[in-house]
Parts: sequence; structure tokens; C-alpha cells
Amino acid sequence: MAKFLFTTDGHFVNLDQITAMKIKGQIGSLQSIEIWFAGNNSREPGLTLLYDSANELFDEMIRIHQTIGWTAPAAETEGKKD
Repeated sequence: MAKFLFTTDGHFVNLDQITAMKIKGQIGSLQSIEIWFAGNNSREPGLTLLYDSANELFDEMIRIHQTIGWTAPAAETEGKKD
């Protein structure tokens, strides 16, 4: 089943079609995310999300990865020191 995100700035993003991303900023306060989608023949990103929308996309992708088990849940990583 395809996964979509509707951002507060009006973008409707098919998460399953994302093939690459370039992230600027720090997790929790991203400046931007440049996104390349499947079938994109250009060196330029297909979509650039800024600030709140970039954070929404990143948070949703982490949530999905935690749900399917690709990323440890937050409760398992809190308090751990490297």
C-alpha cells in the first residue's frame, strides 16, 4: 500500500517514490529537504520542502520506519550514550 504525506504547505508527497534526499539543517529544525523521485532524469531535485514541511516529512518517515521495524522506537534509544 502506498504511503502519502500531505504537508501543511500543500504538497502531497508519495513516500514510496522517493529515491534520494539531501537534508540541510539538524534533525528537529531542518532548513530544507531536496527530494528526487523514481523516474527523475534530472540532476535537479523534483521537490524541495522548507522548514516545517521538511520536518513533517522527516518525522513521518521516521515514524514509518519505526512501525515496520527499520528504526528502533524512541523509547529504546532514549538515554543511550555512545
